[in-house]
Amino acid sequence: MLFSTIFNLMSAVVFKTHPSINAAYKEQGESIGVSITSVYNKLNGLESTTSAALVRDTAREQAAIVEQMGGQCAPWLPGYRIKVLDGNCIEATEHRLEVLRETKAGALPGKSLVVYDPLLEMATDVFPC
Repeated sequence: MLFSTIFNLMSAVVFKTHPSINAAYKEQGESIGVSITSVYNKLNGLESTTSAALVRDTAREQAAIVEQMGGQCAPWLPGYRIKVLDGNCIEATEHRLEVLRETKAGALPGKSLVVYDPLLEMATDVFPC
């Protein structure tokens, strides 16, 4: 499976075209040519730096488009560029994927910090922990 296939599936989720990788996979189905388990195995093999770079580079390109079109929101505090840092921690027992529900092993915990730019209304960076 090509990285571009994973990129397309991830993009569908990031841009909220689909609520999950599984939903995006179901729509593309046979054109992908591998099972959903293979897709998740490939995702599990991606380094966190690859995911972070995907968010960062995509945000940079999208920010340029938003700015060029004059689509920024009004600043929260005029004269300052405000950014919001938020984090999450998904515990091993939370939100198990349907394909993993029958296994005894729990999913690994996930933690990340996300930088959100309210002027652009988008996440501009992520730091997987």
